[in-house]
Amino acid sequence: MRKLQTNTKILASEFEYFAPHTLEEALDLLAKYQDKKAKILAGGTDLLVKMKTTNLKLD
Repeated sequence: MRKLQTNTKILASEFEYFAPHTLEEALDLLAKYQDKKAKILAGGTDLLVKMKTTNLKLD
């Protein structure tokens, strides 16, 4: 496998990430941040890559 050498800087949108351990914690976070349009991220590897490499913005 070759590693691509580049001078390109990748800037992701600013966001907060929480990792609740229970359903109750997850629901509390959703309620707390509903005005900020909180989203649930399950897995999310692809989403994080797209945020770094494209113009994908979270609302």
